Amino acid sequence: MYLFHRCHIMSKGRYILLAVVCGAVAFALGVIIGWFSKPETGSVLTDEDRAALDRYRASIEDADEAISDHILANIDAERIRENLRVLSAKSHMAGTPPDHEMAELLRRRWLENGLDEVRLVPYDILLSYPPLGREGPNNTAVTVDGADPAREYEDTRTLHIEPEYQDDPDAVQFFNAYSPAGHPVGDLVFANYGRLQDFDYLKQVGVNCTGKIVLMKYRSGGRGTKAKNAASAGAIGAILYPEPADTNEPGGKVYPDGWNLPGTGTERGSALLEPGDPLTPGYPATEFAYRLPEEEITVFPSIPLHPIGYNDAQEYLSHLDGDIAPAGWNGSLPITYRLGPGFTGDWSGRKVALHVYTNTTIRRVYNVVGMIKGRLESDRYVMLGNHYDSWVQGAIDDTSSTAISLELTRVFGGLVRNDNWRPRRSIVFAAWGAEEFALLGSIEYVEQFTDIIKERMVAYINMDIGVSD
Repeated sequence: MYLFHRCHIMSKGRYILLAVVCGAVAFALGVIIGWFSKPETGSVLTDEDRAALDRYRASIEDADEAISDHILANIDAERIRENLRVLSAKSHMAGTPPDHEMAELLRRRWLENGLDEVRLVPYDILLSYPPLGREGPNNTAVTVDGADPAREYEDTRTLHIEPEYQDDPDAVQFFNAYSPAGHPVGDLVFANYGRLQDFDYLKQVGVNCTGKIVLMKYRSGGRGTKAKNAASAGAIGAILYPEPADTNEPGGKVYPDGWNLPGTGTERGSALLEPGDPLTPGYPATEFAYRLPEEEITVFPSIPLHPIGYNDAQEYLSHLDGDIAPAGWNGSLPITYRLGPGFTGDWSGRKVALHVYTNTTIRRVYNVVGMIKGRLESDRYVMLGNHYDSWVQGAIDDTSSTAISLELTRVFGGLVRNDNWRPRRSIVFAAWGAEEFALLGSIEYVEQFTDIIKERMVAYINMDIGVSD
């Protein structure tokens, strides 16, 4: 019984071994036959197979380091410098003729550089201007018993820019866009950064802002928000200044001898409470779009506001009466910061008069949009954008980025024009208009093309102030 069982197992093992050996021989024979009987390489590929292979090869071309190396090696710093010199030769505030000339120049140069197509995309937007020309009347002044024009002190309005640009007729005076016009007169109160907690503190210590002109520092909040907070506290006018402790490097030289802001300098800027065209909220400001009546707009500040330099702020603060400001409110001006209200000493009884003549008007603004069409996914977009408008010459903000993007169109366009390369996806270059007024050009574009952007935009890269010290 035992022997029979053992012999049975051995016999079964031989069968298994024989089967494995036969299978291995058959597999090897099949491989050999298949190898020597295979057709010539490529003869089994159909046209569809070849097209798929071409698409695959093209899809990895963008990852070719040689292309990246070529782009980096051909970006010319001297060309960027020359672009910057040309583009910042004169002021080009949004909605003005020089601004339109800038848009047309970019359109022409981008086409010359080899982009497949370039369009000017127009919008009719509500913009805000002071009386244009450097000698306009927007200002602050200290008056005798509120009488005007009997002024004891008037703020400095000299622009103090490079001599060759000093007489630029398009260099707009200091102003805050979308400030309502007005001529309030009242005692001065210092309100630090104009935050809600700053006005709460003034109320706690018994400083009443009702009927007053409020002086506030820039930073820690938007211009419109500061004016809104001041109005909520009862103020009838607002003045903003750049505190040198916030803007200047300690011990550094002021412009033009260094980077620090001079005492006569200040910020132009928008006081709009929300970005986008105020007349067409949520939809694009195209030519025939419905527009809200201006009296229904709720994104304007309700009181006049105006920017001054820190030299003028020092004059006002050095004569201010009232309690000493808390330590956290102090800056670096060589004075004792006080809260007010009103003046003391030889300015006792004097008032501050605010003169704002800013007005609003609908102007045409252009976005410049150019494209290099993609080879495989031409309906998928990678966008590089920056704004091209500036308050004045804008060599830093943001003509520096415009100069760089212009050079990039030359390098990328050259690759395409010479048939050396074409991207997998479409590359879109955008130069936005009216950014300084509250991102107007870019927001109107997004409102017009929202669905396409959501479905087809792969990436967006933004440039703003493309320089560093």
